[in-house]
Amino acid sequence: MKTFVCTLFIFVTNFIAASEPNSIVVMLGDSTTDQGLPWVVLKELNQKLKIPLSRKGMINAGKGGDNATSALRRLELDVLAHKPNIVTVSFGLNDTGGCKPKEYGQSIRKIVRTLKAADINVILMTSTPFNNERHFWAKQKEFQKIGGLDEYMDREFCEQVRTISKEEKVLLCDLHKIFKAKFKQDPEAIKRLISKDGVHLTGEGLNLMAQQIAPLLEQLINQKKL
Repeated sequence: MKTFVCTLFIFVTNFIAASEPNSIVVMLGDSTTDQGLPWVVLKELNQKLKIPLSRKGMINAGKGGDNATSALRRLELDVLAHKPNIVTVSFGLNDTGGCKPKEYGQSIRKIVRTLKAADINVILMTSTPFNNERHFWAKQKEFQKIGGLDEYMDREFCEQVRTISKEEKVLLCDLHKIFKAKFKQDPEAIKRLISKDGVHLTGEGLNLMAQQIAPLLEQLINQKKL
């Protein structure tokens, strides 16, 4: 009887361990993340991994309307509580509307340093572009005077992400640059990748985004196993 109980205990323990994800990824962001990006990324990622990551291992911490400063306030509850190995960070769209680049940079840097202090791998992502022809903010004179809405975001917000990634030595996924290169190659792509509101992504846009993020996640997950 004692042997049976011991065997059962070992079996249950091994089953529980096997059911736990080998990595936990939290995707922290705004509505671009919240609209389902993590599950598109997970599908793309699992085509690359030898051992697939379960849905339990991918946490959607996107929140519509969020910016870097408000995300910092929910970091403990929405990110650290999950005890992740990897966190992706993507903000800038809503921050651009607030026109507070200094506060944005300070918040992004504090998010990165908090995650690093918890021994978490970080991937910083620049925001995907605005479509100036469709987004209503782009019609405002304040953005027209400073060279355009998307141009302002790239210059004042995305550029800070690039700088912080270098200074803090974390991975960068420069989505803004990648999408803009796609638009230059094919001017009609902006209408296929960005929805009619001029900011959110279409299904095709989410797929392109996932194709850029998945290889970086694969790199960090495989690095963890070494």
